[in-house]
Amino acid sequence: MSWDVLFQDVPQNIDSVGKIPENFTPHALCSRKYFEDMVVALFPNIDNNDTSWMILQEESYSIEFNSGKDDPMESVMLHVRGDEKALNAIKKICEYTGWKALDCSLGEFIDFDRNPDEGFSKWRNYRNEVIRNTPSEKSK
Repeated sequence: MSWDVLFQDVPQNIDSVGKIPENFTPHALCSRKYFEDMVVALFPNIDNNDTSWMILQEESYSIEFNSGKDDPMESVMLHVRGDEKALNAIKKICEYTGWKALDCSLGEFIDFDRNPDEGFSKWRNYRNEVIRNTPSEKSK
């Protein structure tokens, strides 16, 4: 179970998903080479054996970068597990690229200035509830 975050072309003046025009068609996000070079530059320890599914494994979190095989790339989905320190990595990408990060659990962009961990906290609470209510093998 992961907390999912999407990067996709969105006009810079849009600060909410609800403000995206109905007729908006996103452009390609970036070239595959740009993405691969950027991720390796920001996270030198990333596992990039499969560049369509790179994995950043840190002590307290992991992020899987699901970028598919298209070039240019239309979007990138991040699958986040672990603790809120993963938000620092997501913010780092946003600052480097100018991209906006869409929190798929909230359906809104992550607001790094106000409450960046709102969606992550809700996801973590949901995950913990699922884990608590899932019977263990011992109880079966």
